Amino acid sequence: KRSPSFRKRDQQECLNQLLSSPIDNGDAFPKPPGRIEGFCECVLVTHLIDVQKIVNLACTIGVTTIQLVGKNTPEDVRDIKDILPNIEIIKSIPVTGHSCMDQVKKYMDVVDAIELDTIDIATNKFGGTGKTHDWTISQKIVQEYGYKVPIILAGGLDPNNVKKAIQTVKPFGVDVSSGIKDEDSRNIQSGKLVAPFISKAKECKCERT
Repeated sequence: KRSPSFRKRDQQECLNQLLSSPIDNGDAFPKPPGRIEGFCECVLVTHLIDVQKIVNLACTIGVTTIQLVGKNTPEDVRDIKDILPNIEIIKSIPVTGHSCMDQVKKYMDVVDAIELDTIDIATNKFGGTGKTHDWTISQKIVQEYGYKVPIILAGGLDPNNVKKAIQTVKPFGVDVSSGIKDEDSRNIQSGKLVAPFISKAKECKCERT
């Protein structure tokens, strides 16, 4: 079953053209040394496993970053980077327990960022679940590996909990999808929810200064 956020290739090409200007995200979050410059511009989020299909899609759309949500291996990441050496790769990791720290460790030397997200065990749906996970585990992952690569927090975030999430986990950044969608807008992000989400997230920046 396709995600409600699924976009056809031609639709994504049009969106990418609109979003092709570099994004200045300022100093909202502390950046680990090296790795990512101007992070991020346009991101392909994909469940695809086949390396060549991922490469072909990324080239067709014209993205700067690929987020791998499927069961891609570190070897897959290396293969993609061999073909597309200038691409940035984010690997999404499901936070299911303390054992996921071993999963994160496997990708440390090959990815440009890690995203920690929620998997719904009942439905086996990963990402876009609207559910949070144990933030104390994500906190430990940030403490252990956050100085090596940017670690992004996702999973059930919304305007009401994003500030608490950032204060607890202290991630490089946050990712939101379902938490800013209006139930009556057919899975389209609501400006009325986006603004307070960003505002609450930015309050954490003020508290650091």
